[in-house]
Amino acid sequence: KSAIKGVVLGPSGSNWFLGFGGNFTGTLTDEIISINTGARYGYCDASAEIAVGWHNAIAVWSTSSATNGGGNGYDIWLDGVKVGNQANTTYGAATLFSLPTSEMRFGERHGAYPYPGLLDEIAIFSSALSDADVATIYNSGIPGDLTDLSPAGWWRMGDNNSGSGTTITDQGSGSNDGSLTNGPTFSTDVPT
Repeated sequence: KSAIKGVVLGPSGSNWFLGFGGNFTGTLTDEIISINTGARYGYCDASAEIAVGWHNAIAVWSTSSATNGGGNGYDIWLDGVKVGNQANTTYGAATLFSLPTSEMRFGERHGAYPYPGLLDEIAIFSSALSDADVATIYNSGIPGDLTDLSPAGWWRMGDNNSGSGTTITDQGSGSNDGSLTNGPTFSTDVPT
């Protein structure tokens, strides 16, 4: 398991969040990636470990989800590979997450479960990604240009802000710029 755990993104005031870390929610066990939607999904594995370094995680809503036995649910990719779900690790009804009209937070869930690692190239899409889209995004581990995939929000975490200041410019269609608050700073350690 990764020694780093916490929420990667979560809307303020919402029960939806994406996080990393073993036994993160207290509901699933052996979690590597967890999605809480009121229901809980996870890439769970008692023996798998994630190597130190940069990784790509993608969650996609599907009406024929591999994660949820072919029904509505979230499919999860880790480093370009669709990863499965252990039996009996989905709780509650599957819920499609809608983009919030208020606040989205990166690195915490409205004040809880802070993520102590580095985050880069965060994107949210208003339509489902295909397997080919996921491969394009992962791009063999080197972040690619997402413009052709029309992200609703795309925060490059300093790439277009000179890596300074407190603004994180939204390169997606939503024009929802973010700001660094509660202590984070830009880093020169980026995926290559």
